[in-house]
Amino acid sequence: MTMLDDSEELLSLELEQMRPSQYYTIKQTSWGGRAVFASVDIPRGTAVLRCKEPMAYSINLDFKKECCHYCFNYFADEKSLKYKIIECDLWFCSKECLNSYEEKYKETGLFETFKKLKSLFSTIQKKNSQKLYNCFFDDNTSVPITKLAIDEMWNKINNKWIPSVDKLGHNKNKKLKLLNLECFAEQEYTECRYVFQCLTNLVKICSKTSEVQAKVRKLFVELQSNELETITSSPHELLMHLKIFQICYIILNHSKLGQKAKLSTKLFRHIMGSESANSFGIWEMDENLESEDREFLGTSLYPEASYFNHSCFPNISRTREGSSLIFTTNMEVKENEQLCIQYGGIVACKLPFEARQRQLYEKWYFKCLCVSCEQEKAKKRLVQKT
Repeated sequence: MTMLDDSEELLSLELEQMRPSQYYTIKQTSWGGRAVFASVDIPRGTAVLRCKEPMAYSINLDFKKECCHYCFNYFADEKSLKYKIIECDLWFCSKECLNSYEEKYKETGLFETFKKLKSLFSTIQKKNSQKLYNCFFDDNTSVPITKLAIDEMWNKINNKWIPSVDKLGHNKNKKLKLLNLECFAEQEYTECRYVFQCLTNLVKICSKTSEVQAKVRKLFVELQSNELETITSSPHELLMHLKIFQICYIILNHSKLGQKAKLSTKLFRHIMGSESANSFGIWEMDENLESEDREFLGTSLYPEASYFNHSCFPNISRTREGSSLIFTTNMEVKENEQLCIQYGGIVACKLPFEARQRQLYEKWYFKCLCVSCEQEKAKKRLVQKT
């Protein structure tokens, strides 16, 4: 059984029966998709959900020496993070954070994958090649981006590339040659780390039999994927995803983590697709603060928190404490009322109607129909008539 297979345990869990919080439930909506609805009257100032830590995350390479890899605290001075696991490219703000991270992941095999990945990245960077990456496919430049076309590309990975790699056994150098890896971009590097972090925590979740862990796993499996929308808007993303998968697959083939977690194309596509649809930004400061100069430090995924829909006038505020997220009501909420957060923070929601709609569609691929947007739309129609 892989991590995305439907075991009896997962099949017996229905999202509507799952209650990540005592204050709400997840339901299928009449207009499509799922949403979070209050199961009781909730007073203002109530913390309806606390997410202790993300299932997956990565810190942008530009900020690896400024953002603690454990608690996400940010320091503008690169010299502030004095504690590190240099061979893994990990930096920490305190001895406590370093020790906590090591204690949590020392037996998982995560450090080994990070070390191998950094070594490969450094090797390619030293070559200083300006050549573009050439995928092993020779017929991908004119293929229309449809779900069928994407599936066909991944079928080639399953039917051609993976068997070729597996046939080479333990010969890592020959496997790397199958990558035709002439360049290795920073974004690809951080995405590989995101995948490894996600796999590590999935292994930990799947190894436990508690009801809480089963729910988190179910919530992850049921996450919406924006794979098609992301690739359609940026076709180069498909080649990048193929490349990231190949790198991760080969490194996992020669690691302790790879013995515990089989990276299938199905699982990989879900990890990447759910990241684009459900991830939260790691910011220099609280996302609710009104500053357009906040640094975007990285990306994080909290499956329990990924079912809140967006509203430009939300009744839930999100705050970050270290690597934890807290979701708190900012007004009184009645039973059966939908609980919504805002995507992009206060700064984004103060944009004019058209700019706000454009940003939401470009980043999350939906047109906002919240009360605030509908009221603004109605006002515009009234002005146009007069």
